[in-house]
Amino acid sequence: MPIQLSNAGVEAVRKSHCHARRLGDDYVGTEHLLLGLLESAQRDPALKYVLDRFNLSLEKGEAALLAHIKAKGARNTGKSYHPNTAHLQKVFHDAQLEADRFGDELVRPRHLLLALIPENWQKHEADPSVAGEVLAQLGLGFSDAKEAVREELVRQERQSYALAVFED
Repeated sequence: MPIQLSNAGVEAVRKSHCHARRLGDDYVGTEHLLLGLLESAQRDPALKYVLDRFNLSLEKGEAALLAHIKAKGARNTGKSYHPNTAHLQKVFHDAQLEADRFGDELVRPRHLLLALIPENWQKHEADPSVAGEVLAQLGLGFSDAKEAVREELVRQERQSYALAVFED
């Protein structure tokens, strides 16, 4: 089943393709999606809240990713351009599950970020995604990020309720 992305989600995915091309990669992976999310954070208040809370910026994320890439070595597959790695396909699937858990019909950038973070880093697969490794190195854990998203959503809900009461 294809995921239903919000407009902000579509923008983040589009930007991930741009980052892949800019880095000279012949694929789009989780690292490119992370850069797209960091660049698009202004479009999703809950995502922006999480990134601000953990002091993550496009510059900091890109520096960490580039250092990780340099340490790991060669990246291009030597094949013609292909759109998404297996890790990225799993992230899209997991993002849909996160959206469902939050009762959201659309996959938003906050769901994509949660899907990038391994839920249990120690027990995660032997070949973790590049973005998952970098986020863990930067100190962003799944439970902390999920709690920050919840906090922001509750804050937004209270604000909306207060405005509705005020308008009545």
